[in-house]
Amino acid sequence: MIDNILIKQAAAAQGVSVDEFLRTRIENIAVPEEDVESEFERRKSQFPAALPAEAKYRIRRELEDRRRGRALTELVKELRSRAEIVFHESSRKPNPAAGARFISGDPNAPVTVVLFLDYECPYSRSAYVRLRQWLPEWTPYVRLVIRHFPLSRHTRALEYARYAVCAGEQGHFWTFSDALLATRNPDTFTDLEKITQSLGLDRARLKHCLQGGKTDATINSDVAVGRAIGVERTPTILVDGREVAGLAQLRSVVETKLQKVQLPSDGGRNR
Repeated sequence: MIDNILIKQAAAAQGVSVDEFLRTRIENIAVPEEDVESEFERRKSQFPAALPAEAKYRIRRELEDRRRGRALTELVKELRSRAEIVFHESSRKPNPAAGARFISGDPNAPVTVVLFLDYECPYSRSAYVRLRQWLPEWTPYVRLVIRHFPLSRHTRALEYARYAVCAGEQGHFWTFSDALLATRNPDTFTDLEKITQSLGLDRARLKHCLQGGKTDATINSDVAVGRAIGVERTPTILVDGREVAGLAQLRSVVETKLQKVQLPSDGGRNR
């Protein structure tokens, strides 16, 4: 949150919008053609089913993401070094489910499980798959909320998150995530293409979404919520706003809560 304030202040000082400020400092960073060619020659065996032009496009996106990510980190460091920041302790943290876009289950369910995940993280994959298996058992008393939290050390995580958000634009967030997270060590391009084709996604809409700023805005919003409540790793799982240590504890906490759920129709949960 502080970083967002500093960026807004820096943009205002230059008399430009935040979008224009970030475009100038971050988004306009380009990758030289020779760097793309060099990376393609080094990794072309990873793209056996892709045309060279398509593979190079994916490589360029990855390189741009890395360099822009480093540039954003350096920009924030620069702004923080020039600012006087006073931290005020607050007893209240934001609701990790508030404003989330991707929710499975009854929106009014009395128990909320929030999963902050990184699609490239194997432990996130395990948590997601297990939660999707358990959720039908808990219906309609539990809702599952997914928040994106791609880690910078995972070079493919942001690309996967972008595809998931854009699949969601066409009503396929959950089916896309199910397919992607069922694929071990998915290739950045080949498996993403197979999955989107199998789901019958509109190619033009998908491409337009991937190139638009709204996709990153959704992901950045999730990351901001995570940072505000202290998320540092993936998976991070919370039940009704309280973090649990792992899947075993999650199951125990949820089952305990379900025993306390009282519904007018049955006076409790029939299990």
